[in-house]
Amino acid sequence: GYLAIAKLLNLEELDLCGAPKLSSEALCAIARGCRRLRYLNLTWCVQVGDPALAVVADCCRELELLSVFGLLGVTDATLDALAKPGRCGAKLTTLDVHGCRNVKRQADEELLKLFPKLTCFTHHS
Repeated sequence: GYLAIAKLLNLEELDLCGAPKLSSEALCAIARGCRRLRYLNLTWCVQVGDPALAVVADCCRELELLSVFGLLGVTDATLDALAKPGRCGAKLTTLDVHGCRNVKRQADEELLKLFPKLTCFTHHS
């Protein structure tokens, strides 16, 4: 299952798009094992929410691209977790929160304060 991915310690890119059975627990294990991730696509991984993404933010500090497209369990709390000092917010260039209706922050100025290297932000309009 998904837990085996956590053993790939040098993994830099992971595309789990359309994996609706990916649990928050499995994502946390992957984040703890795959700390070198730079690209993480969690589009339509509908069981994932803020708590698991806080673990991703804490463990995967090299992330440059994160897609959480379609995840209703994602809120501004995920943005806060990503932006905390020492986490991936300083390196994040692409963030896709399209369909995440509970993410309310969308102002360019505010996002650039949180993520200074952000060049692409896709959100629910």
